[in-house]
Amino acid sequence: MVWILPVTSQDKTSLFYEKFDFQGVNNYVALSQIRTVSTKRFLRKVGIVKKGELKRIVEKVITFLITNEDPR
Repeated sequence: MVWILPVTSQDKTSLFYEKFDFQGVNNYVALSQIRTVSTKRFLRKVGIVKKGELKRIVEKVITFLITNEDPR
C-alpha cells in the first residue's frame, strides 16, 4: 500500500494545490485528495519527480495532515 496524490496540468490556485515541475511542464498536486492504493494497481512508470520538488511536496502533505489547514 502507498499514498498517492492526484496530479493535473491545469493551472490551480486553490489553497490545497501545490505547483511543481515535471518534465518541463507545470503540474499541480491535489494535497487534499490523498489516497491509499495497492501497488498492484501500478501498470507503468511515468517518470521521476525531481528530489527537491518531491521534498517540498512531502513537506506540504505533512503540514496538511497535521494541521488540516492551508499548507502555505
